[in-house]
Amino acid sequence: MSNKPDRLLKLYLDTSVPNFLFAEDAKEKQEITEKLFCGDVRKQYEFYVSGVVIREIEKAPSDKKKLLLEALKNVEVIEFTEEAEQLAQKYLSKGALPKTSEEDARHVAIATVSNMDAVVSWNFKHLVNLRRIKSVNLVNEEMGYKHIEIISPEEAVNL
Repeated sequence: MSNKPDRLLKLYLDTSVPNFLFAEDAKEKQEITEKLFCGDVRKQYEFYVSGVVIREIEKAPSDKKKLLLEALKNVEVIEFTEEAEQLAQKYLSKGALPKTSEEDARHVAIATVSNMDAVVSWNFKHLVNLRRIKSVNLVNEEMGYKHIEIISPEEAVNL
């Protein structure tokens, strides 16, 4: 009997994840992120980002923007829909995520609406945070969506 999953897990990567591929000042996080992108671990997952991630990357200086877009060249981009925007606004209005974290709310909403297995983020303040995850999932239940996991790249590498 094989331990191989029936399907690859679908992971939505927020902007913090590819950013740490190039974080020379945070070697440990950089190494974990490289394992996620480049190692055998990568074969366990399907990676997704959204137009929100691309829009955030577009704001980076041109040399970094080029590196980030290159790192994501084989990652599928999910459409940001009105349904996801409505869910993101619900997260904010219900206090599941701070009103100042609109883009974080969009990341989680896109992943939820797109039926991802998890959001992967290095953002421990607003996303990879038990209280926030519970609050997000209460809103998801209320709105008729399934629960979403929010994990760090370290958790994804060690799954």
